[in-house]
Amino acid sequence: RWGIRDECTDDQQTVAICMHEIDRCQDGTIGPCFLHLGTDKYGWRPLPPALEVQTFERILNRCSEANQHMLESWYCRNDNLNPPLYV
Repeated sequence: RWGIRDECTDDQQTVAICMHEIDRCQDGTIGPCFLHLGTDKYGWRPLPPALEVQTFERILNRCSEANQHMLESWYCRNDNLNPPLYV
């Protein structure tokens, strides 16, 4: 994750940026590509940048009240999308 700004990490874009960089590197070379995504790091799993409404509500129903408030502060339902998503 070297080179990814904090704002992108806060916006849950780390995985998307890394995947875009891999695609960019593959497009720019004719040689073979090898990528190892192994790690010993525990505790960090990126949140998805968007969740389907049904998935978000299932997760919300299984959380404690404190965690429900936290999730509701991280995600907002966007009804302008088709289908609607929590982003």
